[in-house]
Amino acid sequence: MTSPLMSGTLLHNHYVIQRQLGQGGMAVVYQAEDQTLPGRFVAVKENFDRSQDAQDQFRREAMILARLRHPNLPQVTDHFVEPSGRQYLVMDYVEGDDLDDILSRRGPLPEAEVLPWMDQVLDALAYMHGWVDPVSGQPMPVVHRDIKPANIKLTPSGRVMLVDFGIAKYQTGTLTATGARAASPGFSPWEQYTGRTDTRSDVYSVGATMYNLLTNVVPPEAPDIAAGTPLVAPRSLNPAISVYAEQAILKAMATQMAFRFQCVGDLRQALRGSLVAQVAPRPCAACGKMNKSTAHYCIGCGTPLPAILAGANLTAVPTPKPAPATPSAPPPLVSDMGRVAAWSAGGALLGLALACLPALAIPGSGSGPAATVLYAGEHFFCALGAAAGALGARRANLDTADFLPRFIITFMLALALQLVVGPALGLAPTYLTPLVGILAIAGAVAGSLAGVWLTERSAFRSIKWA
Repeated sequence: MTSPLMSGTLLHNHYVIQRQLGQGGMAVVYQAEDQTLPGRFVAVKENFDRSQDAQDQFRREAMILARLRHPNLPQVTDHFVEPSGRQYLVMDYVEGDDLDDILSRRGPLPEAEVLPWMDQVLDALAYMHGWVDPVSGQPMPVVHRDIKPANIKLTPSGRVMLVDFGIAKYQTGTLTATGARAASPGFSPWEQYTGRTDTRSDVYSVGATMYNLLTNVVPPEAPDIAAGTPLVAPRSLNPAISVYAEQAILKAMATQMAFRFQCVGDLRQALRGSLVAQVAPRPCAACGKMNKSTAHYCIGCGTPLPAILAGANLTAVPTPKPAPATPSAPPPLVSDMGRVAAWSAGGALLGLALACLPALAIPGSGSGPAATVLYAGEHFFCALGAAAGALGARRANLDTADFLPRFIITFMLALALQLVVGPALGLAPTYLTPLVGILAIAGAVAGSLAGVWLTERSAFRSIKWA
């Protein structure tokens, strides 16, 4: 290895070295001032490896970057070889810290910061993957192949820059120009270890980068995941991560390329919430019905599905052939209404009892405005308990994103029916009496049954709530 350049060293007659910015195994990067344009600073990258392959690759990196023009990519402005044999690449100097340094200082980063950063990275990758040679007019996708937090810099203005194209490759006709065969443990996909990469390889690396930034944990190496090493679910490491971001990460990190997002545009849409990112569907062993990846019970027959434990390998797998239905499956909704009604009534009674506790603790609450407030609160908690009991009894095949609209509809119907029953019988909204309580529970149960029936219709299930 050659000795580092000292501050004040003049390169190529007009680049004056200021300081060293960073060093890797095969290269070192300096900050320098361009003497032809005083006050303009550049980044000068020196290649350590003097082998012919390394020299060719260094020139190839210069060729790749010199062709690209994007606000989230540094621009290469020069490439030269000194009489000493030292080879240099000159590019825009990017101020700021890389995301790996930020992560080491702050720990897991908030999703509200990470997603806008990744949106910029994906915008740059979409440009690279869709690049067309202006001379030949032929598509020449550029694959970065080394996306990781250390290769993403954040400028003081909030812009992120994707740097270090040392192992990038580009496609020209039937010829592929490839950088050094290398992999970054935890961030490179399985196929990169065999050299058969394409644009979907960058999709994997973006998913792994998000995983690292949001959890402060480097994922296992892709070959290990493919061999069965568990990939811990991101939300089990950081519960603040949203469901749709976790699903997008897991799909992007599928070991098989066919099960990932097929382009960075799809991943970008998923992170923006406009595409429901799903990992592989789960088949029911009893009836063969395909269920959501997060389902606990089969949508077809109600049979409990095996739990996906934190750390389970979530790699997508081919769909197995349906198995014959078993007679032990739970009954359908129509024959299960009695059980739902019982659970709903129990929940309504519990909610009503809890709501009555303030009346016992507050003297004089049985009359006047306080009685009206208690009356409204008791109806509210009665409906709340009834809806919770009904959904708990049915335990439908819905993930977290679908539960909220289902619960809201059931609760609103329960509350509406119990409030309608009283006026219909001429009962004034006074302090709760046994008759009013019985009618409230009856109305809440009826509304809960209606809510369960409505929200288990196929039309309701077809609505994309998230």
